Amino acid sequence: MLSKLVADSGAPTVAVVGLAKNAGKTVALNSLVSQAARAAVPLGLTSLGYDGERVDRLTRQAKPHILVQPDAIIATAQGTLERATAGLELLRITGHRTALGPVVLARVREPGTVELAGPAALADLQRVADAMLGLGATHVLIDGALNRLGSAAPRVSQATILATGASVAPSPAQVVPRTMHAVALLTAGPPPPAVAQAAQAAFAAERVLFWQSERGAWESSQPTVLGQPAQIMAELGEASHLCIPGAVTNSLVQALLQHVPAAKALPTIVVPAGTHIFATPGVWQRYLARGGNLAALQSAPVLAVTVNPGQMADLGQALANALHPLPVYDLFHDDQNPITP
Repeated sequence: MLSKLVADSGAPTVAVVGLAKNAGKTVALNSLVSQAARAAVPLGLTSLGYDGERVDRLTRQAKPHILVQPDAIIATAQGTLERATAGLELLRITGHRTALGPVVLARVREPGTVELAGPAALADLQRVADAMLGLGATHVLIDGALNRLGSAAPRVSQATILATGASVAPSPAQVVPRTMHAVALLTAGPPPPAVAQAAQAAFAAERVLFWQSERGAWESSQPTVLGQPAQIMAELGEASHLCIPGAVTNSLVQALLQHVPAAKALPTIVVPAGTHIFATPGVWQRYLARGGNLAALQSAPVLAVTVNPGQMADLGQALANALHPLPVYDLFHDDQNPITP
């Protein structure tokens, strides 16, 4: 069961992240809430931004409700409370603001539905999660989405459940590699200790850093790689590691592919966490195929992948085979057991 994976992980905060809209993220969240309630485990629930509304604001389609059970604690904007059907006891009004009012902490007294509109800033989200843990939540679940992957940033959550499905791409042959790409980013391993130490100091100062074993570390003249790929390439030299504190986009990866001769090794890209990679899967796979690599100072292990197969009958099995031994659940058919690869 998903709830046992969360409990066994020891992670106080877990992000439930959707790879695309209608990938079954809310189904995964509701399954976790239901399983925890049956085991009498009090959860904390919040989101990075706004989720749980009845109608999707982009597609205008009805969305599944977020169902909560007694003793759970929620953190949401005050303006959403009037639409909750759950019985709630207000615990605290925080100083964290949203467009729908301040974030409040409330305990569920009677089961029902809620909308989650948590803080948009990662630092505020972390404080809210810590507050719910302090109020007795055994674990905090953060509702997020891949285009807001900050919810899975290791500074906020220590583990991730990734929801994928038929809405991600037109065919299983495309859904599977895109899901594998997301899992690989979230679980990227660390760089060598000397590189990690230098990168950590550079990231604290928000500086781009180059590393080469004989030369050691040197900083870029540019504070960011955004819009500066040519200058970064000019400073790259023989660096074996390129340490980037911000976003890694297609333009930088493509610049590396064009600048570094095919006979030479591409530098390993080092980031604070895999959530900093915004290069598209196709471009990123070209970088990996040329011998590139990714290292992250922190990672939030993926505990499981859930799948909404839609009309793709074989999608769950294809994912289970490709991601083994990572468990894959089709919660629309069985919320207890993963698909056997």
